[in-house]
Amino acid sequence: MVLLLTSWRVAATILSCISAVKAIEFPATLDVDLIYPRNGTFAPTVLTPIVFAIRNPQLAKPLDLSFQWDIYKEDEPVSDGPFSSGNKDLQWVDFSNISDPYFVFTYTKKLNVEDSWWIRWEVAWRNCSETPSTLYPVEISFSHRNNVVEFTTKNGTKQLDLASVNTPDDETCGNVTDTRVTLNVTGSLDTPHPYKYDGRETCAILAPPSNVTAPPPTRTCGVEVGASAASSISAAITSQACTGFATDPNVACPTESPSSAMKSKDVQFLEGIATWLEMLVFTGVTYIHIV
Repeated sequence: MVLLLTSWRVAATILSCISAVKAIEFPATLDVDLIYPRNGTFAPTVLTPIVFAIRNPQLAKPLDLSFQWDIYKEDEPVSDGPFSSGNKDLQWVDFSNISDPYFVFTYTKKLNVEDSWWIRWEVAWRNCSETPSTLYPVEISFSHRNNVVEFTTKNGTKQLDLASVNTPDDETCGNVTDTRVTLNVTGSLDTPHPYKYDGRETCAILAPPSNVTAPPPTRTCGVEVGASAASSISAAITSQACTGFATDPNVACPTESPSSAMKSKDVQFLEGIATWLEMLVFTGVTYIHIV
């Protein structure tokens, strides 16, 4: 399937995306918090959310931010490998229209049991600096930071309520602050080869001498998720878990009429084949090739 867009519309779209970053006043700070899992004891759940919060998320684009996580059982050696793992990158996020804070989330089905766990989560970023070289005037560096949070799942304890996370009544409030990652961005440079930088047109300049600011000395609440965002995250996770031809029977998927079910399968088929987009711009016409 090939879609054709006029060049002026493409240009307007590209400019709107770029302007979202260039409109930021530097210096600016990006904060990343792990919302869940968090220190504490929670009831096991079929779909356990993995949720990160990004404040000032427009900066995530020139930083080319990405996430990785591994969950281990407390009583098993690390050499046995993670019990559950995953990753998230923000390559296809539309940063021209994004909420602040922005929540990055996924889920695992493997924690619906009682046990003690620890999650090692990583946030990775890239930044750039100017060099005296005329051949390579911009140098790009890669950095990352790992954090660890311990938690327990136990029957009969409280169910996770994302809407109550980091509210004044949250008993675990402040735990995520200990693993907060803060990046101080002082400016941006044009990326010499965007295709080598996940298509990013600009890259971030970080404040010297340290790219990462230590967490504040006092334990304060992080980002509040709120009822609306919590509901949206929960609905999106359920939708993802219920999409496909081999859904988990333990997941309470919403019922749908036969006609809706047929439409849903059509959508699933299209989503399955549209795994990447290739854009070619030439002679005033853009071809978006969906494979």
